[in-house]
Amino acid sequence: MLIAANNGKVVYRTKLDGSNNQREPLATIDTGVENVTSVAVDWVTSNIYMVDSAAGTIVVCSWKGDNCAVLVSDLNCPYSVLVNVKSRKLLWSEWGSEGQAGSIHSTDLDGSQPTLFVDNLNRPQNLVLDETVGALFWVARSESTYIIQSLKLNSGHKKVYQQFCKT
Repeated sequence: MLIAANNGKVVYRTKLDGSNNQREPLATIDTGVENVTSVAVDWVTSNIYMVDSAAGTIVVCSWKGDNCAVLVSDLNCPYSVLVNVKSRKLLWSEWGSEGQAGSIHSTDLDGSQPTLFVDNLNRPQNLVLDETVGALFWVARSESTYIIQSLKLNSGHKKVYQQFCKT
């Protein structure tokens, strides 16, 4: 199953094996969001989490797209979201307002226990968790440069892997 946002206003789902008997993906969530920049699925509960960057919120919805609720609000330019199924945590990145550094935060999947995970980042996005090495990876973005970075979950050691220029 693939879950994706298109133009920020609609979240779609489709089966990758073609067994959904539809030519087009199914619009799962098409109301109540302004600009979805990231989507994550908790495959244990079948909940869909999404960042609405325009509203500064993280919204959670049931698999069918009904029964939606704002989980976290008043965020500072949120961008990416990730479900850590093993720890039952939600992680998200915030770019920060003009002149402020970005950060990555975590919370329980019900929105409780919000915690600053790592700060002083430059527009973090594209969060990826690699449980085999116990590290969180992201791309830090400046005007013309992208930097792949990681944080070891057990030690807190931050590492820069690669820097490349936007073409």
